[in-house]
Amino acid sequence: MKLASLCSKHPWNLILHQQDLENSDVFETLKQLHISGEIQPGDKISSYDKVSLNILEQLAKLFPGEYRLSEQSLLNQNVCQQVLRVSPPVTSNTFAELPMSRDQLDKELSEHGYALFRADQPFDEKKITELIGGKDKLISYKHGLNARNQVPHSIFSYVTPWSHKEEILPHNELSHHTEFPKYVCFMCKQPAQHGGETTIYDCEQAFKNLSSTCQQEIRGRNVVFVRKHVEQRDHEEYDSSWQDISARSSQDAIAHWENLGYTCLLYQEDYNGTPIDVLETQLERPFVYHYQGRTCLNASVVGAAAYWYRQVMGDKKPQLSLQWSDRKPLPEKLLHEMEDAVKLARIFYFDRWRENDLLILDNLRVAHGRLPFLGDRLVGILMGTKARFKFQVNEWIVEETYN
Repeated sequence: MKLASLCSKHPWNLILHQQDLENSDVFETLKQLHISGEIQPGDKISSYDKVSLNILEQLAKLFPGEYRLSEQSLLNQNVCQQVLRVSPPVTSNTFAELPMSRDQLDKELSEHGYALFRADQPFDEKKITELIGGKDKLISYKHGLNARNQVPHSIFSYVTPWSHKEEILPHNELSHHTEFPKYVCFMCKQPAQHGGETTIYDCEQAFKNLSSTCQQEIRGRNVVFVRKHVEQRDHEEYDSSWQDISARSSQDAIAHWENLGYTCLLYQEDYNGTPIDVLETQLERPFVYHYQGRTCLNASVVGAAAYWYRQVMGDKKPQLSLQWSDRKPLPEKLLHEMEDAVKLARIFYFDRWRENDLLILDNLRVAHGRLPFLGDRLVGILMGTKARFKFQVNEWIVEETYN
């Protein structure tokens, strides 16, 4: 079967031909077929062409755990590559009612890292707030980290407004900052027509999935998250403005970020022949941390990969860049291995979003991302109870903060 002559009868045995590669964007076509549910479990896609081999690898990587990739060497020294659409096992930790107490919620999160609450009616947002520490412990997006508006008639904020055509890589919410939430809640107000799953990943398993060489390379070392800020909002090239933190000048911004624990550098860069003041903030974070007796990978390193920013932002400077402590850039080969390790640790916990669904994560146990989607989608986010990394006895641990 050719890509140009698909039929409704399954299972498909689709073979990519040179004609497919010449006439269409094969990867985008396959991606849309997957999102819309037209590629079903049991369907096979094969290729003998080097270009389309990479396409099949991309497809399997974009939807981790949903395809089985295999290769076979042929007599003519060519390679046949095939992906088989599979039904991954679902580990459901689903409830119809909210926990009675924070202790009860913590018990579920300690065991599973997440809990999904599913009912016909919206859950009480006041009760949700109490479960994650109370109103005084809610965390907002500030410090110039993409301020978010609130969802109308809700205490939840809008999720990251990246293009619906792209995935959002796995990350632990705000763990590149000095403080970050212990609890992260997602509430579905309107599911997408197709796709748009909030994917979740076991951070302990992600570390285990790394090669021993990679584990040794990053264990005990730090990564520096670097971000550049300018005065102008909505700048054509720079993503962040210090006005987002209500700073009236670069010196106000420096005082703000240094008080939070950042290292700040102020210098000028050339922009279209004109010098422009750039404030660079730097913060060292662990690659690996210990939490509740587990050794976990900091997935936010993956979420800040430069190759992903290039894909979604084009020529605009990325929000974040990554360096070793000696200020040398992280090799992309390392980031790709870490991304693969995190994605192999994907937890399948539901079929798709439904209206009123509530997902609560332990942000240090479980990372999250988002798959591409079709149609409108409205999912809100709520974060509570501050935590921070602390270096103790030659290792990074996590502790709650009470200020």
